[in-house]
Amino acid sequence: MRMSPKWWLVLLLLPFPLIGVIDSWQKAVAYVVLVTVVAGVSSLMRHGMLAQLEQWATVAEWTPVEATEREWPWQSPRHVKVKRAWTREIDGLSVTFGLVGWESDALAGSVRKQTGSGTFVVVRLPHTQPSMALSPSGDIVGDSPRAHQPELLQAFQRKDIRAWTVRGDELFTIEPTGLPNPYHVKRIVRRALLAVRLLDLGPDLHPGPDTTTSIAPGLDE
Repeated sequence: MRMSPKWWLVLLLLPFPLIGVIDSWQKAVAYVVLVTVVAGVSSLMRHGMLAQLEQWATVAEWTPVEATEREWPWQSPRHVKVKRAWTREIDGLSVTFGLVGWESDALAGSVRKQTGSGTFVVVRLPHTQPSMALSPSGDIVGDSPRAHQPELLQAFQRKDIRAWTVRGDELFTIEPTGLPNPYHVKRIVRRALLAVRLLDLGPDLHPGPDTTTSIAPGLDE
């Protein structure tokens, strides 16, 4: 049987669409493999950073806290999830820091994003205080003269402190972050303690930029 020229042409061109399909399939497989590898590496890195944080917390005498063991000061606990938390006493104040995630604008006034994750610090104050806050945009909420001190606003403008909220006998701060390392935690804790000191809500803490012993004894920056 003798084929006409057009059939020869069809047979010659037939592999090219198949090559395109195979090439697309290979690209899809490569993409899936790449995503899987990246996800695996990211998971390993997160696990390693969390292990480092836990090890540092143990050395620095922070005690793990179960999220369900206590009430948290934010107003919408249903939309705020505390993932990990540690506590210890610093200069006579009970201080708790941890990892938190939120959604549905549950932390409005404390953070800018409606949904996110970050690192929080809660400081237990010696006495119950009127509600007051300093928002991420620098707006003061509440009538307490403590919140309107010039030194407080100047520290916020210098970024020595971040947005804070006082509710009852606790002051808390939430800073949007990824998984923090010990250095970041120490800075975040210091900023919260500095806010307490500037508000004159506790003992004279003096959490200056070079102070590390009370927050992480025996560790360098």
